[in-house]
Amino acid sequence: MPASTAKRSRKTPSRPAGSSRESRLRPRKQPVQGRSRVTVDAILEAAGRLFVRDGYPNTTTNRIAELAGVSVGSLYEYFPNKASILLALLERQVEYMLSLMRERLAAVRGAPLDTVVRTIARTAIEAHYRELALNRILIASMTRVAQWRHMEKVSFSAAELLRDALAHLIADPVRLEHAAFTVETAVEGLLQRTILFAHRLPGYPLEDEIAAVLTGYLAPLTQP
Repeated sequence: MPASTAKRSRKTPSRPAGSSRESRLRPRKQPVQGRSRVTVDAILEAAGRLFVRDGYPNTTTNRIAELAGVSVGSLYEYFPNKASILLALLERQVEYMLSLMRERLAAVRGAPLDTVVRTIARTAIEAHYRELALNRILIASMTRVAQWRHMEKVSFSAAELLRDALAHLIADPVRLEHAAFTVETAVEGLLQRTILFAHRLPGYPLEDEIAAVLTGYLAPLTQP
């Protein structure tokens, strides 16, 4: 084969799918000192307020920096663009949810099914309804920034906590693993759709509905 043909036939190594998108969303640097953490917190708080007040599409990094009391240059030291700020807010919400779930489920480990189910429902609702207006925007905008690998990690982190909470009720380890994933998926789906569409169902008893769904599914699995 002529050298020129061989040269043309060489393929440039492909990058993993989504790698360029992830790099665009990744923070430029992490806050280490107290002052830098204060700056990042101020940026996130300002962005959250503006996303709620004006909507995500209408919010600019200039307005975020102005409300946060920092220069646009300071904002760009930490966040390459507006989408990366949205992702940081989403990750902050996830961390809060997992922390609260870990604390509450540890307190009812070994409890009867109805207690565990009610704790799951109440904790999930409390975590999602904190800063509800902002969380509604985060859910609606999730596809802008959430990578499948990130969503997978969050889902299975929550499922792991649920698995530990249900371990004394379901003896078969494989069945337990499947049940934890199913519970996480059902709860998250109900929560997200209720937050987005509850205006169509005034007075929707979310906690009772989650508890009913989980009890109906889990009760047959926990019977000896």
